[in-house]
Amino acid sequence: MNKVKYSLGAKIFLVLLGLYTLFFIAGGILTPIFAHFRQFDIAGALYGLLGRSCQQDALRSFWIMGYQMAICARCFGAYIGFFASVILALCGFKYNRTLFIIFALVGFGEKAAEFAGFAGNNYIRLISGCFLGCFLIIIPLLAIKILKGEKDV
Repeated sequence: MNKVKYSLGAKIFLVLLGLYTLFFIAGGILTPIFAHFRQFDIAGALYGLLGRSCQQDALRSFWIMGYQMAICARCFGAYIGFFASVILALCGFKYNRTLFIIFALVGFGEKAAEFAGFAGNNYIRLISGCFLGCFLIIIPLLAIKILKGEKDV
């Protein structure tokens, strides 16, 4: 199998993206834990910060220790999928167009079905979010290719 080799700058970029994404995953999980242990200042700050990237609908969120996670199930899944994709990219996994099409169809398909009135649950939203996160890795990977001057984008 052909592995992708990234320059040091591209690897640093991917590591920074991974750390940024890991903040959202950890923040989503830790916010209700902080609230449970009465650390309301920290929990409130995290809810406010993470609320800028998510609608935080209580019905579409998981609950930990009786408190709502700071990001909804779909966003949580998207961050998990994106983080996993960053790790795979750093390990040299070569993404192809077929994978991106599958990721996009599952990720956006579930959202379209929900918009059309087919109710899903939070576990389905989590899984579709993971596919959506795996799809979204295409943006930084394409940016790296463009910056490297590759013709096949």
